[in-house]
Order: sequence, then structure tokens, then C-alpha cells
Amino acid sequence: MLGVTIGTGALIVVLSVFNGLEELVTSLYNTFDPEIKITSAEGKTFDLKIFPLDELRRIKGIQYVAQALEENALLKYHDNQVAAIVKGVSNDFISMTHLDTTIEEGQLVVQQGDADYAVVGGGLAYRLKLNISDFLSQIEVFVPRRNAVTSIIAEDALNHPLITPSGIYVLQQDIDSNMFLCHCALPQPAGV
Repeated sequence: MLGVTIGTGALIVVLSVFNGLEELVTSLYNTFDPEIKITSAEGKTFDLKIFPLDELRRIKGIQYVAQALEENALLKYHDNQVAAIVKGVSNDFISMTHLDTTIEEGQLVVQQGDADYAVVGGGLAYRLKLNISDFLSQIEVFVPRRNAVTSIIAEDALNHPLITPSGIYVLQQDIDSNMFLCHCALPQPAGV
């Protein structure tokens, strides 16, 4: 009887620990991703002339409808180059997530007035040797142009904006080492 009691107690403790770990992992992912995510079955974008964005906003219980557009890119900061995922987000994305709790350095700002800023993952910032305090240095972002015609000149196929970093977040290694958040003023025919 004593063996059954000890075994049952140990099992309860182990299951409680696993339950706590599950909640921790779920909360980490929910910080960055929404509870409901709508993605395109074909291609990367939706045609917002057809997509019922306003109807989604009117559904009871939905607090935010945030647009985001992800693209592979090359980031260059001084002499350091890193391949990353650039995630262009609308203003609602920042309000929807709890990324403000993960900021290690700087602040969570992707747009202020007419100026666009970037929030960089900790692993990505380390690989770029990023200095948030250096306001004069910007990150060069090389992103493929949509519908670009094949050309001999590589620059014709790439967008090349310069973005000032505003903060560094630390959330989870696989996200921190690849994700670069910036403002994306998504025009009506672009994507969600």
C-alpha cells in the first residue's frame, strides 16, 4: 500500500510539472502568433478587394485583425550579413502581441510618425553585432521584388530599404535567431 501511495504521488508531481511546461510553451508561442491565423492557400498574399477584412472586424469577440507579410531577406549591418525572415506588420500586430514583455534592449516601436523602425530578435542581433545605441547606423534589407522581371542586374530584382533598429526582443531561440519585425504599410491589393 505504501508503494502504491508513493508511486501515485510521484506520478501526480510529474504530470503537474509537464502541465506547467505545456502552459509555458503555449504562452511563448501565443506571444508572437495569434490564436487564429488566416493564411493564403496559394501564394503569399490575399487580394483585399475580395477578402472580407471589414467583416472580420465586425465579428463579436475579435479584438484585433492584424495584417502581416513575411518574406525571406538578407540583412546587412556594417560588414555583417545574415539571412533572415522579415515580417512586415500592421500597427494592430504590435497591440495584439505581448512582445513588449520580451524587449531586452531599446523599445518596441515599428513606426513613429513617418519613420519606420525595426525590432530584431536577440539571436539575429548577436549575429549582426547590432548596436541599438548607434542611431546613425541602419540595417540594409535586401528583399526580392514581387513580379520582378528577370534581369542581368541583381539590384533590379531587389528592394533595398534602410531601417533603423529600435529594439531587441528575446522570446524563443528559433524565432529570435531568424525574425526581423518592421512596419509594413500594406496597400489594399497587397496581403494579409
